[in-house]
Amino acid sequence: MFEVLLFPLIAVALLPSLGDAHAAEVTDKRRGTMTFTSRDVSEICKDCSVVQASGTFGTGTIAAYHEFAQRNFFKKNIYFVLDSPGGSMNAALHLGTILRELNANTIVGQAVVRRGEVEIEPARCTSACVFAFAGGTTRSTSSGSRLGVHSWMPADAVDTESSEGKVHKPRLMDQKAVGELQRQTAVYLKYLQAMGIDLRIAVPMLQTPYERMAWLSRRDQSLWSLITVDSRLSTPADRTWPILFLPQTASARNKALTKSP
Repeated sequence: MFEVLLFPLIAVALLPSLGDAHAAEVTDKRRGTMTFTSRDVSEICKDCSVVQASGTFGTGTIAAYHEFAQRNFFKKNIYFVLDSPGGSMNAALHLGTILRELNANTIVGQAVVRRGEVEIEPARCTSACVFAFAGGTTRSTSSGSRLGVHSWMPADAVDTESSEGKVHKPRLMDQKAVGELQRQTAVYLKYLQAMGIDLRIAVPMLQTPYERMAWLSRRDQSLWSLITVDSRLSTPADRTWPILFLPQTASARNKALTKSP
């Protein structure tokens, strides 16, 4: 237990010295920079905080999180719902570490408060996002949501385009850069192991080229402990999408059924 809490802090501390890496479709046109939005669930569960985290992980992600945390008081039960194409590995690991320290639950999807309950609509958590998702003490994906992985590269080893439209060519991977990438890989895998993820996930990660994506089946997600058996999601017959079963959701549903004619 001590190792699980301690090692991610060490991993995050090491990352700046290794340089950042990107492992995602960071040019995904559907999303901008990472944002954190609180969903109002006060009428559903007074002891719950539900946070929607959407967008690309970048240099400003952790600052945005701290700004959000200062404005919002976290309750006893914390749920972070993720929808992200990935981005900065440093930022994703840092957020995952924070989530584990908060004892937060992570979910892939889009949280929508509807008819007195929290529905989780489908979304994607790919590449670096998977590392943040791994920080959850319980981890769930809604039906239709997808988890995708691939290899990573140093941020300055891939083509980038500036806001002015100028394309910056990547630096060549010399012996020093290869050694740096290998050290980064060791840190990332140790982080996953500390979070309780089966390292068999490294096979599709490392064998899938940076510019492609390997979509993980529900079977592999379960076998590799990416999703946990104590999932907080369930799809009642009267719903299209699964609902997030907060501590008071079951009792509220039972009361509603009792009142029904």
